[in-house]
Amino acid sequence: MSEPISSTAASLPDDYYWSNSQTTSDSTNELDKDAFLSLLTASLQYQDPSEPMSTSEIVSQTTALSTMEQLVQLSESQAQSLIAQLNASAAALVGQTVEYTDGQGNTTKGTVMAASFTHVDGTDPTLTIGDAAVPYSDVTAVAQD
Repeated sequence: MSEPISSTAASLPDDYYWSNSQTTSDSTNELDKDAFLSLLTASLQYQDPSEPMSTSEIVSQTTALSTMEQLVQLSESQAQSLIAQLNASAAALVGQTVEYTDGQGNTTKGTVMAASFTHVDGTDPTLTIGDAAVPYSDVTAVAQD
């Protein structure tokens, strides 16, 4: 004989999964903090009163949420640190002669005249070398003056 479905899952309304699937983040398709809390709240709301969720399960889920929030903050902090390091490295190249790969794949040499930190493509500062705007990641060598 087969085992019955969990009382929590069995008592959820038919449209529960469909309606809450829309709360996932569009950019990463993963659950965010608000979706996690919505799912936890719904599972508590629709649980079988004769078999309520245990305190240890609730503590475990809230601990997972806290851990997730801390990891997100750490990730954001590291991303900001990376951007700061890239900016500092790009600024240090001003006045230096560098080699870089241009848009056609050719190796070109020139002196960095300026650095822009607008991060148009997400992470790379842009260096002005002559008339060219060169992404920092395209620099292949720095010549000693």
